[in-house]
Amino acid sequence: SLISVHITEIEGNLIMAAARAGKFLYLGVINIGLVRYDLETKTVSRIIRYGEEGLPSDLILTILVNDNYVWMGFDGAGLRILNTENEKINSVEDLHYIPIEGQIPISVTTLYKDPIGNIWMGSVRSGLVGLKISPIKLVSMGESVIISLFQSENGILYIGTDGDGVKTYNPDAKRTFLFCCFTGLRHSDMAKLKWRDIRTTDSGEVLSVPSM
Repeated sequence: SLISVHITEIEGNLIMAAARAGKFLYLGVINIGLVRYDLETKTVSRIIRYGEEGLPSDLILTILVNDNYVWMGFDGAGLRILNTENEKINSVEDLHYIPIEGQIPISVTTLYKDPIGNIWMGSVRSGLVGLKISPIKLVSMGESVIISLFQSENGILYIGTDGDGVKTYNPDAKRTFLFCCFTGLRHSDMAKLKWRDIRTTDSGEVLSVPSM
């Protein structure tokens, strides 16, 4: 169900990212930083301002809550993770809970956790990056700006881009495919894909988009 929230502490500022974890709502707010709002008490329980307490000064573009961690993608500072137990902000390398081979994108535009626990990051011209129990995996997407990520029931990742159509990635087969105006897709600029737009038929996966 939809709820209306009025937060006086951030009034007049643009919210760039939001994610809910139980009674808490985490917001990435321009000119402020990371805001944690308590939905039960209807109060702001914590504000971490840009450039303070380990939070980079770059804008938060996306937020993902995974267990006791709040993952944040930044426009220029890559990825940072807030541990909600000790309230400290760390890089992936600082946590030492996963071996690192590869590179976190400088600009992380979207974060997605798949059903088996892998974290996928969309980026600005740095491809699709998968952070798994095994080392970081990079899937090259050329110069594409990735703006949305979704996964179908059979494990195929659907990647919405800004002007390059929709790309798919099969993690098992390690193959990519492009849907664009040259392969039957009428829209190449995908603002966002919805789960209802992807369905399985006898002919395979079908993607529905609004008509032009």
